[in-house]
Amino acid sequence: MAKQEIFGIIGNPLVHSLSPVMHNAAYREMGIDGSYEPFETDDLRTTIHMIRDRNIRGVSVTLPFKESVLPLMDDLESDAVRIGSVNTITNREGRLLGSNTDWRGLISDLRGRFAIRGKTIAVLGAGGAARAAAYAVQMEGGNPVIVNRTSARGERVARDFGCAFHPLSEITNLRASGMINTTSVGMMPHEDQSPVPAHTLGRFRWVMDIVYNPQSTRLLREARERGCETVNGIGMFVNQGAEQIRLWTGMAAPRELMRGVVEEALRGGGRRTEGGDQRTEIRGQRSEDGGRSRREEDRGLRSEIRGRRSEVRGRRGERLSAKGIRAVEGFGGTSSE
Repeated sequence: MAKQEIFGIIGNPLVHSLSPVMHNAAYREMGIDGSYEPFETDDLRTTIHMIRDRNIRGVSVTLPFKESVLPLMDDLESDAVRIGSVNTITNREGRLLGSNTDWRGLISDLRGRFAIRGKTIAVLGAGGAARAAAYAVQMEGGNPVIVNRTSARGERVARDFGCAFHPLSEITNLRASGMINTTSVGMMPHEDQSPVPAHTLGRFRWVMDIVYNPQSTRLLREARERGCETVNGIGMFVNQGAEQIRLWTGMAAPRELMRGVVEEALRGGGRRTEGGDQRTEIRGQRSEDGGRSRREEDRGLRSEIRGRRSEVRGRRGERLSAKGIRAVEGFGGTSSE
């Protein structure tokens, strides 16, 4: 009997992530004997070691590890090198390949909605998602402007992409066609917050918020009230996940089904499972086969990650450094898609 494939997501916190429910629904539809589980951690290096050791096939990377995970990869795709951020890890028999599907997910959702080429687009934030958004805008022929509260980080991102920086405190002076919020401000459980003052939104034709939980953030509600077209983060979330599945399995993912599952969860069908596990399920969609043994194995893996921290730190040669980075063929180039 073939061994079940294990996939997962690493980050902290993961309590509101819908990646497990979306991926597991896709694998069932595709006939893949796989399980995608959340691995919440505060020890990235040890967790990466466990991914190698347990031969976990593919892993999504989310906050706060998208940038700090780069030097722990054996190989990097050129897009990830250019962006400086990894959201996808593919395990190739112990060699870890870092990729970035965020930018593809974002631009796939904006394409056909709004004109990007030749337009100035405000990118709010200075983290890994902001870097992916700036790259996506440039790949579509647009001109990103990095907008951030702290100048040091914002100016660094702007320098890396050869674009302008604008302080958040002076956003009223910015002229741009659209705005993409890449910060986590407004995400559950802080849905009463917005990254920008409401009175500044009327200057944009459209506003995208990559937050998908809740579907309608305070930022998007206030933007609509001021006549802006709005896009939430569900499309980007589904598209980047579908690209991950393609990288891990070589198969096209069922995007419409994935979107439907995510939207159902956000309408209130999602819940946390027993035992306090950081995972979300859809009522009636849970797989019946192997439920108990699978949960026990997943919990055992998380326990092993915690238990082996001191062991990993004490062994020579276990720590990877930036010297180990070797980009795959096409280093520094652009995507062909």
